[in-house]
Amino acid sequence: MIEYGEKIMKKTIEIVVILMLILGIFTSTTGCAQEQEEEVYSESNNQTTTSNGNYVIVDTRQNSCYDNSETISYPEPGEPFYGQDAQYNGNQPSYQDNGNGTVTDLNTGLMWQQSPANIGLSWYEAEEYCGTLELGGYNDWRMPTTKEMFSISDYSQGWPYLDTTYFNLAGNTVSKDEQYWTEPYVGITVEGGSDAAFGVNHGTGHIKAYAAFVSGRMGNYVRAVRGDIYGVNAFVDNGDGTINDAATGLMWQQVDSGMGLDWENSLNYAENLELAGYDDWRLPNVKELQSIVDYTKSPSAYDSENLGPAIDTDFFNITELPEGTTKTDPDYGYYWSSTSAYFSPQDPAYYYAWYVAFGTAVNGEGVDFHGAGGMRFDTKVEEGPEHEDGERIFNYVRCVRGGLSDNQAPEKPETPDGPSSGESGAEYSYTTKTNDPEGEQLYYWFDWGDDTNSGWLGPYDSGEEIHETHTWDSKGSFEIKVKAKDTNGIQSEWSDPLSISMPKTNYALCSFLFQFFQNIRELIQLGI
Repeated sequence: MIEYGEKIMKKTIEIVVILMLILGIFTSTTGCAQEQEEEVYSESNNQTTTSNGNYVIVDTRQNSCYDNSETISYPEPGEPFYGQDAQYNGNQPSYQDNGNGTVTDLNTGLMWQQSPANIGLSWYEAEEYCGTLELGGYNDWRMPTTKEMFSISDYSQGWPYLDTTYFNLAGNTVSKDEQYWTEPYVGITVEGGSDAAFGVNHGTGHIKAYAAFVSGRMGNYVRAVRGDIYGVNAFVDNGDGTINDAATGLMWQQVDSGMGLDWENSLNYAENLELAGYDDWRLPNVKELQSIVDYTKSPSAYDSENLGPAIDTDFFNITELPEGTTKTDPDYGYYWSSTSAYFSPQDPAYYYAWYVAFGTAVNGEGVDFHGAGGMRFDTKVEEGPEHEDGERIFNYVRCVRGGLSDNQAPEKPETPDGPSSGESGAEYSYTTKTNDPEGEQLYYWFDWGDDTNSGWLGPYDSGEEIHETHTWDSKGSFEIKVKAKDTNGIQSEWSDPLSISMPKTNYALCSFLFQFFQNIRELIQLGI
């Protein structure tokens, strides 16, 4: 009997030791994650902006360049595809988690609901929800405008188009259903008729109008906001073919290109424009372009006072589309941005670029489907792949200048250096380094190629070699890449990837787990 008890005790001690080891590993990992999250939070408070007015346009954070399908190195002036989004740095996102279910945008001053309810609402239900919400000690929550909702969109990766370090999604998974109500649409759409409202999709990145009366499974989410209204323009006609927006600090070309161009030629048109004594014009990124939309206007408006293109025609000239281009007459074009797009995680090639519709945003039959002021993407070049609404490809251009940070992005980091093969379950170390043009300290972010990342690491001195370790949990082939950012939040492009292979399994770990389950089985056999 004593021998039997000793045997049970021995097996029990072995299992307790193993469980303690497993718990220790888990606790250590969790602790690292919490430390990393706190680091990101504190770092955000050191970011600066270059606001010229009270309408601060927050940068898209797109930090890679693309041709008509693939990622490319940053082009030099005069080279094809020079002048795209990633090559110009604006006001970097800066948020503060208030620890009470709210997030403050340190650029715009708006306070946001951190975790929206996972409930499909009609626009009317969403408006009532915001009006009765009490959160964080405040009861003055409201529905955001389209420009406000779009201000927190993040194009650094996509799917979701949102910084989930600070903002939670409403749904349980990232999908095209991450649609958030904003404001009523003054036009008539296929789905909503004269009762449509805009929403920003933080799953797919789009802005479009939806049927305002639909709720339940087909309804949209809402993320409440509080604070002064953001996104009010203050245009000034300079009398020289340019328009200043005193609210954003941007200067705009008063007339458009007058003809449609494909995306590459649109970039070239903007980079070569000389107007009013300035030669630093560029193609606007998608947030800059959306900032001049007038959401009180639509060519399909049901009220005559709202008829017209979705831009302030007291200041801007806009080209009419040839009659018959759409089912609405007169109608107006789509305008290219410098921001590239991809269709979905299953189709990740960057065949597309984002546009803003200053006329109706139509379906394949030419009828207003998404709303004037909508934002979607189009194929960059003729014979490129189709997307869901049909292609125009040759879209208009309205150039912009100003609004940029003088701070330069860090140089492209060196390709991660370390083992290119190994076994899953084992830890491996990788190094990289880069320089900052201003000599600022740098943070690094490793993408391990297995749907995990390091988060921001640092700060490190410019030019300092850094080391980081990672363990792959499964066999397979992976690509490691790394990017850097300076203390102002300006990010480099991604490094060239290091391809690695993990064809083997860590047999020590397998043996460990086998022994654990063998002990469990023996205890069961002993009647425990």
